[in-house]
Amino acid sequence: MRVSTVAALVAILALAACKPLTATICSTEARSSLRVSLADSITGQIGPFRNVTMVAVDGAYKDSVFVGNIPANPTLNVYPLATEHAGTLTLTITADGDHTWTKSGIFVDHDECHVFPVNLGARLAPL
Repeated sequence: MRVSTVAALVAILALAACKPLTATICSTEARSSLRVSLADSITGQIGPFRNVTMVAVDGAYKDSVFVGNIPANPTLNVYPLATEHAGTLTLTITADGDHTWTKSGIFVDHDECHVFPVNLGARLAPL
């Protein structure tokens, strides 16, 4: 009887060593999968841009951001998209007076808590 108790205890300890006894604790923040910044492809200047639409797509999933006016050298030039969406995205950006900008194959990875954001710089080319 004593041998079986010791054997059971050894088996339990061996299993416990394979798997952590602590639970993962995740923050409650919602992270953007994509963080997009814009610049003029010729001058490198940030803005001005008008009627900017950014669309992120992954299969049936779609998220978009519209900004009516981005002044020259704005204080904010990071636009978040696709909150907590892992996968392979295509990002398309349109703006008045600029060619459409598209990037596909943007892979966003994740762990058990959050996505790992991807920073993208889109250089818009004037028409």
